[in-house]
Amino acid sequence: MIEILALIALVNINKKNALARGRKPGGFIALTICLWLGLEFLGAFIGGALNLGFGIYVLAIIMAGIGALISYLAAKNCKPGTYMPPAQPVIQNTAPNVEPAAFSGPAQMQYMTTPYSEYEQGTLTSYCHKCGAPLIEGALFCSDCGQQRYMPVQPVNTRTSIEKNDAVQFQYNSNDSVPCTVEPMRAVWTAVWLIGIWLMIYITHILPDNNLIYCGSVSYTIVTVLLGTGMYLLMQQGVKYKVYAGGIMFMAVLIYLFNYFLLDVLILGRLGVNLHDLFLSSISLMRIINILLRVFVAAGGALLFTRLLRPKRQCEPVLDNDTTVTWDSGVKDEKKRVWRTSLYTALVSMLIQIVFTISTSRIYSERPILLVTFFVSCLITATTLFFTPPALHALSAMKTKHIQLSGWGLVWCWLCVAGMFFSIAMYIAVMVNLVPFPIQMYSSQFLMSIVAFTGFIMLIAKKRLGWYIVLFGSYVALVGQFNESFNAVVQGATDYTPLLTGAIFGSLNPLITWLSIRGAWRANPVNIRQPLLVQ
Repeated sequence: MIEILALIALVNINKKNALARGRKPGGFIALTICLWLGLEFLGAFIGGALNLGFGIYVLAIIMAGIGALISYLAAKNCKPGTYMPPAQPVIQNTAPNVEPAAFSGPAQMQYMTTPYSEYEQGTLTSYCHKCGAPLIEGALFCSDCGQQRYMPVQPVNTRTSIEKNDAVQFQYNSNDSVPCTVEPMRAVWTAVWLIGIWLMIYITHILPDNNLIYCGSVSYTIVTVLLGTGMYLLMQQGVKYKVYAGGIMFMAVLIYLFNYFLLDVLILGRLGVNLHDLFLSSISLMRIINILLRVFVAAGGALLFTRLLRPKRQCEPVLDNDTTVTWDSGVKDEKKRVWRTSLYTALVSMLIQIVFTISTSRIYSERPILLVTFFVSCLITATTLFFTPPALHALSAMKTKHIQLSGWGLVWCWLCVAGMFFSIAMYIAVMVNLVPFPIQMYSSQFLMSIVAFTGFIMLIAKKRLGWYIVLFGSYVALVGQFNESFNAVVQGATDYTPLLTGAIFGSLNPLITWLSIRGAWRANPVNIRQPLLVQ
């Protein structure tokens, strides 16, 4: 009964937060109920599988609390909209620059506004009528309390044709439509960074007695991310980016082959060998055809769907510093094109991969349980191909490099810094045999802790790039760990259950981080005008 009352209270809170942000509350109410009950049942299932006894209820309550926290952050920091409840009346006021009941209070500071024609709409008020905080020019919601901005309503049909043309020109000449630059070279440096991470993992396991488990799925995830990076570069205009895409995809093929050799060495137990011995291992022709087919489908799909989905207005490169200039309307079209191209390419790649593998491998007919792991791996690969180009596009089109954290976002980053520091210390203790009891840990987890520690430090230092470091590092390590441990658990290796549980719970870290810091983006500077005292 107490849980039902708590769920109803949380639903009401999220409903109010969604309405304050100008969003319809129905989706957030459904999200709250699904996260609460879904994670609660998931916690009960995990506790039952581990035979925790009374701990099943404790784990279920903890998971329900995590779902409640995620739903609250989603409703509190959602993107502002323009929705207004039907029961809320629209207040009319003939004074264009005055809030309701503005004359009843004491003298307040107000920004000067330019006089408008009597036929134009009234200008937006420059302070919030709920909390009194100054409003950013062009914003529809208050940045402090989230209240929707008061906008005096006047008929717009009385404007002349000249004024309408001026309004259209103002749309492309105002601060809201300033040109922004897209820098695809950031995607290239991201690929170089991922290759460096893989080299660190690879070199670690060439050395003997490291006491850490090698996770081959992490390397395969890096290969998929590199293919997605090549897809994004193939979507760009210019031969230079096509060359970069070819080089990155070639490195993906090399990593795929090296990963197979390293797995062969680990299975045979021949640690501490040199690079020449690695190439003595045999690799089947089907594996080579498999990776080449994946590269061909990713590159061909990106080129084909980019050409088919080409918008009417292209973003033409006009600068000499590896940047592309476009307008806000063009940025939205480009974003949609990247999402759609990634989706279609990922679906085609997954379909071809399933057909090719099942038609050339007999092991799936002999052991049907492997079909489950195969389909999960294909789904993870397609999801990675789908999300990588949009994430790189967001990184390339990032307008500012700064972020201002406060409140819960700052507290969460400090907590994550402490947690990652503890994880690094634990992995070092395992590597040098300082832990008195055996612990199974992946080497990729150790590197993920170092990368995430660096990313959270950058976020605290107001560097927006830290979020993308946390995102890519956590995604590669956690997705690879989940895929590897899930395959092992399905085939009966129960020793990998803690690793599978750790991957599931670890995915909540970047999710809560995104929900905590997304409201702190400082994309546009605030224009300070000369204040005018209004009585």
